[in-house]
Amino acid sequence: MKMRSLSFDDVLAERAARAVKDQQVKIARARIESLGYQPPSIQDFVRRLNQESETARILIFYSYLDDLIRGLMALHMTRLEEDQDGEKMFGSYGPLSTFSSRVLMAYHLGWLTKQVKERLDAFRRVRNEFAHETFSVTIEHPNVAKDLAIIDYDIQSVMENAFGTEGYDFSQANSALCRLIMLAFEAARDLLILPIATALDVDPAWISPHYDDQPELLKAVDRAMSAGLIEAGAVRRLEMAAE
Repeated sequence: MKMRSLSFDDVLAERAARAVKDQQVKIARARIESLGYQPPSIQDFVRRLNQESETARILIFYSYLDDLIRGLMALHMTRLEEDQDGEKMFGSYGPLSTFSSRVLMAYHLGWLTKQVKERLDAFRRVRNEFAHETFSVTIEHPNVAKDLAIIDYDIQSVMENAFGTEGYDFSQANSALCRLIMLAFEAARDLLILPIATALDVDPAWISPHYDDQPELLKAVDRAMSAGLIEAGAVRRLEMAAE
């Protein structure tokens, strides 16, 4: 079928539409920067986690991720000027008092992708197994292994592409911790980008098409989480720097 050629008015309209979208992307990136978010230092946290038992790793990381989600959701909420306002929303009797309620609300607001929500739900079930069966369950337990499989980041390929395999620990326990760090990383990026992209009707991919072309705040998040991955896998950083 022959395509209709664009009229002069159509060309002008398309140019204007592109300019509007470009401006919306520019505004979205500026709003992300204006959040003033400081990504937490995860490297020291992971270093300490590496010295803990398997159970402690799961329970402590769950608490870390819960606090991360709470803090990032609060960034986009208005009228939380006072501590008591946040307590009413996120405290014991608030509508967002639990990990599951926060994840569910963020998902239905369009602030989390379905894939990240499903992975967060899987980790919540893993945490519950460890919390309810303390010291009698491991990551090899069938229920735990099934849910960890949903958090299916290919850590080995990531590390091979970045550093090669030499000096990196791909043991089951370390790989599980690395996948949790990746989950925190993805949840953080979703909760920084999607609320603003949704409000401005902008494709999130336009805000962060690749590492170099994205707001500095997102680069800082990328670097913080990557440092955690390196620490979790015990990459020999000094040897790498010398090469």
